[in-house]
Amino acid sequence: MIAEPEPSELDLNQIELGPVGKRGAAAALQRLEEIEERAFARLERAIESGNPFQVKACQEFYLRSSETLRRLDLAVETERRNAEEQIPLRQIEDIAAQISTWLRTAFEQFLGAESPSLMAMTDLGEFKFLAIERFRGILHREVKASIGNNSPLPSWAQAQVVEAWNIPTL
Repeated sequence: MIAEPEPSELDLNQIELGPVGKRGAAAALQRLEEIEERAFARLERAIESGNPFQVKACQEFYLRSSETLRRLDLAVETERRNAEEQIPLRQIEDIAAQISTWLRTAFEQFLGAESPSLMAMTDLGEFKFLAIERFRGILHREVKASIGNNSPLPSWAQAQVVEAWNIPTL
């Protein structure tokens, strides 16, 4: 019977590794999660065995795999945010404040300019139609003026406002 070589005698360049599997960050994250789970199971078995050297080795490997998993997860999260899949809360708050300002200002202008003529109307359907059309016109002017004056809105948000409010080309 041929004895297995000691780990120190192995030529690591001659070891054939299995296929990597699926490529990409999601697959890598999944592989790391599986490694971390196996490392934790190994650590639990080592603790049960009571061998302090084995516990220390398993604990170090588990901590390294957990840290690697945490770093990859953070890197994926950061990349998603950079790719604008996730938008920072502060940016959303700024956009909401800007849109609220547009609506408030447009409504104040609408009330000041259009109330007398609309109050004289007796037909409810005509009142609703004209009120909506006139408010829309004032709102469109307000948004166009704000965007033209270096609005704090990013271009993707401006595009969404223009589309959602059906604002003619800026």
